[in-house]
Amino acid sequence: MTLTLSTVKSHCREVLALSQRMLDDARRGAWVEVAASEAARRIRLETLFPFVAGPTGAPAILADCIHQVLTIDREMLSLGQTQRTELNQALATLNRGERARAAYQANGG
Repeated sequence: MTLTLSTVKSHCREVLALSQRMLDDARRGAWVEVAASEAARRIRLETLFPFVAGPTGAPAILADCIHQVLTIDREMLSLGQTQRTELNQALATLNRGERARAAYQANGG
């Protein structure tokens, strides 16, 4: 593979497109799709590292690309934590309901 700035930019665009798709899926709560895209993105990210020693300007392009990926990942992490909290609250509500039902039945209800 020829290490040109055009190639570096193309690979970065692909990684950022996958990252954006992951973020869009996370916003919709489509975590299975996020995981599938993450696997593809990981492979694509690994292809970027040879470019570090590439043409002049490549390291700056890569640094910007990785910075954007990290920004997207932080938002996805926040979305995941929010959804996890919501799921934990829903489970706690279900558990309280189950305990109440069990207590009612135990007391002859």
